[in-house]
Amino acid sequence: MTLRTRLSLFFVLIVVVPLAGAIAAVAVFVPKELDQRAIERLRGASVGASTLRTERLERAARDVARIARGLAVAPQAALAARIESARLESGLDFLVLGSLSSMRAPSFEPGLDPVARITAEEPAGVERAAATLPGRGVLYGGWFTDSVYAKRLAVETGVSVALRHGEELLAASSPQAARIAANAPASGAFAFAGQRGVALPIEGNAGALIVMSPSGAGISDVAGILGLIGAVGLLMAAALGVAIAGAIARPLAELAAGAHAMAAGDLSVRVRAGGRDEIARVGAAFNTMAGSVQSYVNELRDSRDELRRTLERLGATLRSTRGMEEMLGALLEAAAATLGAQGGALYRLSPEGELQLTASLGLEAAPATREPAFEAARSGRPLLLPGFGGDDPLGRTVVAAPLHRGTEIVGAIALTSAGIDPFDERDVATLASFAAQASVAIDNVFLREEAEAMARTDALTGIPNRRTLEEVLASEVERGRRYRTITSLLMIDLDLFKRVNDVHGHIEGDRVLIEAVRRMGSVVRREVDVLARYGGEEFVLILPETPPAGALIVAEKIRSAMEATPFPVAGGVRVTASIGVAATIGGALDAEDLLHAADLALYGAKEQGRNRVVVSQTATQGVRS
Repeated sequence: MTLRTRLSLFFVLIVVVPLAGAIAAVAVFVPKELDQRAIERLRGASVGASTLRTERLERAARDVARIARGLAVAPQAALAARIESARLESGLDFLVLGSLSSMRAPSFEPGLDPVARITAEEPAGVERAAATLPGRGVLYGGWFTDSVYAKRLAVETGVSVALRHGEELLAASSPQAARIAANAPASGAFAFAGQRGVALPIEGNAGALIVMSPSGAGISDVAGILGLIGAVGLLMAAALGVAIAGAIARPLAELAAGAHAMAAGDLSVRVRAGGRDEIARVGAAFNTMAGSVQSYVNELRDSRDELRRTLERLGATLRSTRGMEEMLGALLEAAAATLGAQGGALYRLSPEGELQLTASLGLEAAPATREPAFEAARSGRPLLLPGFGGDDPLGRTVVAAPLHRGTEIVGAIALTSAGIDPFDERDVATLASFAAQASVAIDNVFLREEAEAMARTDALTGIPNRRTLEEVLASEVERGRRYRTITSLLMIDLDLFKRVNDVHGHIEGDRVLIEAVRRMGSVVRREVDVLARYGGEEFVLILPETPPAGALIVAEKIRSAMEATPFPVAGGVRVTASIGVAATIGGALDAEDLLHAADLALYGAKEQGRNRVVVSQTATQGVRS
């Protein structure tokens, strides 16, 4: 047996013996720890699942009570539509009032009537709340405890979940959970098929909520863990033994390997040169030679690496930059750094065809680059020109390239060189490559800005849409809560607008909406107030820091502007507006309640004959005029 082999075996034994002891300890303590963690996980999941269910029942009670108040005044003919709208708005799975119902399709077993479950004296498979509508019956609303609900509970608690009513399985988060739940007791902890679980009775019926620890978290994983630890330990022991054997027995082989690596192009290779013997002196001479060669090669690599890093920075900037001005400035900086330019400028082409300076580097960049940039934008190709039209005493040069959005030229970039290092055709090609990359990013920024504007603006009238309205209103109410300021809101509805569409057609109706927005816009403070389209012929005007008296003045101005003159469509159409006003101070009402108060006031204006302004008394209590 060689010295190298004996040393390797010796160190392997040194590592294996302690490792075996560690594995034995792990085999004793890890199973107990895993079992305890499974129990703790189930305990926490039981509390979490019960809490989530309680919260859902409380929310259902609130929502059903609120919806019942709204339905109490609804006409009988519109009752079914109002029930459907209220359910979708509140996010409930079902709303049932006598023979009228609105619900999503539950994922129960085939043949089970969901309405019968909802209205049963002891409901199974639902979490419901009820409210009485005088003269109309009992309104039931809530959620199905079906597979959708079970999977949501599983996500929220991190364990498998099943729901059962008596012996009937209602829903489960997975097929495995369904099999385990079928063998679970009516209540209490249990273990089945390598899983731990807890059955929680549900108050009010014979149901149970069953939570189970996720598969794969049991003690069966210990063997795999121990095997992995053992394999890693053996590999570490083998590597350590080989390393020590190599350190003692192979110094000459290392020197030969270093020479071969250097001959193959690896100039960073070094050998150990410690000591005073002949091998150490040869190793020191080898290292000195390798260092000298590498210093020369590194100078060449630095230039290449700088170019690569610059290109990488440019790519990252173009991918992450959202604004056009920021992206163009980053492009100019990256291009100047790559080409070693003394200065530069970037221009955007205006709709009138004029170049406008967007970003610049260096004091003389703009005058030196304007003409080359204009020529590049006009010709649509990169070019190389002498600086200042050939009159530069320093002999500087200018490279320029056009910037595109698709096939359209949107600007140009131009760089000036240092006098001692003029640009050449290779620099022209590099700048053209930068411009090509920028063209893709420019198009992406344009598309993103256009998409964002479309997503937040009403396509017909050009004012903010309902999504933007809700965001702005929530922000204003929060600001009012923070600074104790007043926020007023106008809900505006064009009277009998359906008659305009029916008589004159929808195209003329759209023209009426556009003219109505123009008239409303002439009244609002453009830098402060926010006018948005709420839907159909309804509009909302947010008046920050405006008391109810001021809001009433604005509302009257809008109402007067509407009826002042006929609308210039279809030979002249008279259109009036009903307006509801509500206000809140210090965020006493949230955004939804403020909208609801203004809507109720608008309803009052309609009831009183239209073409008038009504101020919500409930929503303005405590708000000084």
